[in-house]
Amino acid sequence: MSLPKPNFPITPNMFILSACFWTIMFVLIYECIVYGTMYSRITMEADLHRKCQEKFGSEDENLNKVDNYSFGVAQPYIFRLKPAAKAKEDYPMETTTLPPFVTAVSTSEFFQLQGLINHIMEDLMTSQSDIKLLVYDIGLYKKERELIEKYCHCEVRDFPFQEYPRHVSDITNYAWRPIMLQIVLEEFGSAVYIEATTRFKTDLSLNFLKRRGSKSYFLWDLPIYTSLVSYTATGMFEFLDEQRCTFLDTSILSSEAIVLYRTEKTWRELMKPWLKCALNEDCIAPQYATYSGCFELRHPRTTGCHRYDMSALSIILNRGVQYTVRSGKMISFRLTYKDETITLYFPEQPWTYAEICLLILSPFLLFILYKFLFKRRRCKL
Repeated sequence: MSLPKPNFPITPNMFILSACFWTIMFVLIYECIVYGTMYSRITMEADLHRKCQEKFGSEDENLNKVDNYSFGVAQPYIFRLKPAAKAKEDYPMETTTLPPFVTAVSTSEFFQLQGLINHIMEDLMTSQSDIKLLVYDIGLYKKERELIEKYCHCEVRDFPFQEYPRHVSDITNYAWRPIMLQIVLEEFGSAVYIEATTRFKTDLSLNFLKRRGSKSYFLWDLPIYTSLVSYTATGMFEFLDEQRCTFLDTSILSSEAIVLYRTEKTWRELMKPWLKCALNEDCIAPQYATYSGCFELRHPRTTGCHRYDMSALSIILNRGVQYTVRSGKMISFRLTYKDETITLYFPEQPWTYAEICLLILSPFLLFILYKFLFKRRRCKL
């Protein structure tokens, strides 16, 4: 006589719980492998602990090294982007007009951009009526762009991704930023790059931008010291033929505000080498590079994070003129601060992600609610 087989019915609830359990287990195992591999890679710091064989040299030696950074595949693009003629005069040391403000936004910065526009219209335009704002579209939805063009009192432009190497179209590696700035610099002779979250401390701060004096550019490091080596992928140093240990005492520059004037000095010291790196994927976004999801608690030791174009610019300016090492001489007083507040400045607004998700999920939620109420009714009967 055969024994009856045990019966374990798989209910829908058991199936859902089992699927959730194994999904969580898979994610945990995957994350352990990813972070374990990253940790073993970033803790290889022998080159940072032994005596450094390469130090900063004289100014001419440093600038020659920057000038000799590899072109890689960038040469034909730089030929097209370079200043139109060497004989072109440098931007005046003092002018009566402001440089154009330029920013770039994708859909993730749409609401922060409204805050910037509100700041310009309400806080700055009262005393500086000649402000020109250029907004580059690097990934806006059609409706978002239409609203910006309608309400922002600015010029909206497309970024010509198709004219550059394929990696430039990946906006997360910021290879587009130096290209965009060089385009604006050639067109207007000067440019003030600001993030959608950038705010000026006072409207009087803008007068500073009309007088460059003997300077060709102004940049600022982050308000809190952030080590360049900690937030730069090893592959970028290797591409530029630089030793990480040389830059142990340098900090990373901020993208909050970048002020550029068209001069031979700006092209040689900053824009040309910056473009060289941006146009080579192995430089701007080397293997394993990631903006977040790393061991930031290890700072000021290596974290596994990478700051892409700002890492490149920080290496270039610290090699050339020790920009953050000599911060007392090189870096001016801070004109801006960061404000990530979401602002609804436009009279019209597009649907938010939450509203779209709720609309998509509403049939499923209604079905679940119906099943729940139906089950309760049956229980009462």
